[in-house]
Amino acid sequence: MLKIAREDLSEVSSSKVHEAERLAQAALATSSQFELRELSVQYDDSQLLITGRVHCFYHKQLAQETVRPYAQEMGMVNQVQVLP
Repeated sequence: MLKIAREDLSEVSSSKVHEAERLAQAALATSSQFELRELSVQYDDSQLLITGRVHCFYHKQLAQETVRPYAQEMGMVNQVQVLP
């Protein structure tokens, strides 16, 4: 998990946070992998949180790598569930 110290987050402005959240969600929504389009990204407790369900671990990892560029100044948590 990508994470930085909480005190460093004071430098991340609210507009940057909302922009990162918006861009990460847009990247998933326009993915060529249709399952990623159903996932959600939210800013919560100093990190971008990825949630939803996919049918394989590869799509879970792909979602994380899709969001990673937008989480550079904050943490990122991948809570995507892989269905059996």
